[in-house]
Amino acid sequence: MVRWQFVSRLIAGPIALPFVEGTSLFAMRGMTGATGNWYCGLHEVREMAFVLHLLRAKDHFLDVGANVGSYTVLAGGAVGARVTAVEPIPETF
Repeated sequence: MVRWQFVSRLIAGPIALPFVEGTSLFAMRGMTGATGNWYCGLHEVREMAFVLHLLRAKDHFLDVGANVGSYTVLAGGAVGARVTAVEPIPETF
């Protein structure tokens, strides 16, 4: 946690944060959707565990309102499902 606070002040651009199953989330200071996963492992543990349990590699995951892409990376990277992600608000991503 201290490392993120320190590094996010030194680097202006996105920083790769390790996520699950060898994946990464790219985050900048203030992106709580991504940094929450860095602090907690799975920021929304019940919902994310449900995705990991239910989704299979042959499935197609549609992530509407993808925000920083936590569920996108979880579904595509950790599970291996095909993913379509849409985030209509550019400032969010």
